Amino acid sequence: MEIKISTEQIKLKYKTWYKKYIFKFLIVSLFCIILSLINNYIFKNEKLYMAINIIFLFYFIYTVSLGAVIFIKFRKIIKENNKNS
Repeated sequence: MEIKISTEQIKLKYKTWYKKYIFKFLIVSLFCIILSLINNYIFKNEKLYMAINIIFLFYFIYTVSLGAVIFIKFRKIIKENNKNS
């Protein structure tokens, strides 16, 4: 038994995913910026500053790569649905 998924359902699912992960990314970015400012003006510890930047960098790479994988996956499903229609 084959499950039919419409292109509109896939687009809606992608938009929901996109909004959710962009929101998470913005929260983590804001958190890293606040930590950097607190460190810069209060603690002035260079190692902590580098750690915050590395965390932000890895989270950015993770978010972009995950977004690319899911985008490619959804594009593939949409193309298959268009061929089957």
